[in-house]
Amino acid sequence: MSNRKGQESGSGAAVLVAIITLLIILYILFIPPAERERILGVNETAQKSGTNVSTEIVHNKTLVNEQPGKIFYLPQKDIEHELPTVNLYTKTEGVIVKEVDSITLKKALFVDKKQNITFLLEHPEYSKSVLLSFNLLRSTGGELIIKLNGREIFNKAVSGIVEPIKLPNEFLKHDNVLEMEASGIGFVFWKVHDFSMENVKITADITEMAASESKSIFVVSRSEKENLDAASLRLFAGCQREHVGRLIVEINGYDIFSGIPNCGQVRTYEFSPEKLMEGENILRFKSEDGHYLLDQIMVKTELTEPEQYVWFFRLSNTEFKEAKENDIDINLSVEFIDDSYKEGYFVINGYETGFSSKDPVESWIINPYIREGGNTIKLNPKNNMFITDLRVFIE
Repeated sequence: MSNRKGQESGSGAAVLVAIITLLIILYILFIPPAERERILGVNETAQKSGTNVSTEIVHNKTLVNEQPGKIFYLPQKDIEHELPTVNLYTKTEGVIVKEVDSITLKKALFVDKKQNITFLLEHPEYSKSVLLSFNLLRSTGGELIIKLNGREIFNKAVSGIVEPIKLPNEFLKHDNVLEMEASGIGFVFWKVHDFSMENVKITADITEMAASESKSIFVVSRSEKENLDAASLRLFAGCQREHVGRLIVEINGYDIFSGIPNCGQVRTYEFSPEKLMEGENILRFKSEDGHYLLDQIMVKTELTEPEQYVWFFRLSNTEFKEAKENDIDINLSVEFIDDSYKEGYFVINGYETGFSSKDPVESWIINPYIREGGNTIKLNPKNNMFITDLRVFIE
């Protein structure tokens, strides 16, 4: 009986020892390596045996390997394109478009005498109050029939003083034909319809539009175009509302504004930045009537937030010490797409190193600027460039 109790007691103690041993092993496996080495006495053993267990420096080790591509230089958040003052005006004058000394129209049994008058209007849309006038010398009955470009505009009996006859604007063209004739005599074959007139004139109020249009040119750079976020036009309109017609404003053929602006005020008109082009852009102003003085003209573009060109790398304690003692070199190497002019500077942990050249490759040893642990490299360009390869490596 006592032997059995002793055996049971010994078995329980063995199990307990096994459990404690397992827990110790698990604890050692899961604690940090440095603490594990301290507990196991690895460092002391290594030091006594003269063995170096520090991290080995790997030469030609790459710390950063990037292909940044297009690098934009955006010196400001918005760009203002100021343009010169514009003076628009129209001048309307009454002119004689066509003049004929005398005309005779006759309709009888075997007589049909008509008269065609041709006349030109350079800009029918700018021709107003187009009138036919004449002095009537004789009228023996019937109706005077007048057609403009094939459309009848007058069919009446006339006598005495005849008021000027208006030629409708909707029938006017660049080349015009005015047909005049006497009405037919019908079945009364012995009758004669006869009209005689002199000092026949076609007059019109012609608006001279030569000074009613103006254009200004401004240039948008590639970096500005590729980073556009918003665009607007600002201008001051000096005018008298009751004496002006529509003002039309276009950029590269797209309407920005069409109407009568607030005279005597500065207004801003927003438009899609897609309407702007890289290189030359044309801002055009047109006035339909009256006098406009456009001042304080400015096209303003707002750009997207400049991209930050930043890269990071880490140095171990050993790498940092070796670099500070110049046993190894930490290299920054940049390769450009071509040999065009590049200018800018790198900021390495707050220290600046610049470049200004046409060389396709630039490189620096940056040992003086490094620090243990995390390091930062930032590029501040001074013009646009294209970087095909950017590397930081140990040599």
